[in-house]
Amino acid sequence: MASSDILVAKESFSWENIVFAKGQTRVRADHPAAKANPQYFERVDLSLTYEVEQATARPGEKRGR
Repeated sequence: MASSDILVAKESFSWENIVFAKGQTRVRADHPAAKANPQYFERVDLSLTYEVEQATARPGEKRGR
């Protein structure tokens, strides 16, 4: 699935007893709610990367060295 296939709610709304939260709820572009309410969704850029800090030392290593 390409990143352009994922949508996020740009407004909070409900549809068929499902609540979609602005900026939080994500659906695939072929989701029935997205097809019925395209004005409430926008494409998500999933090309972001995050640096992850190692939380623990490897066996035999001490943290901070």
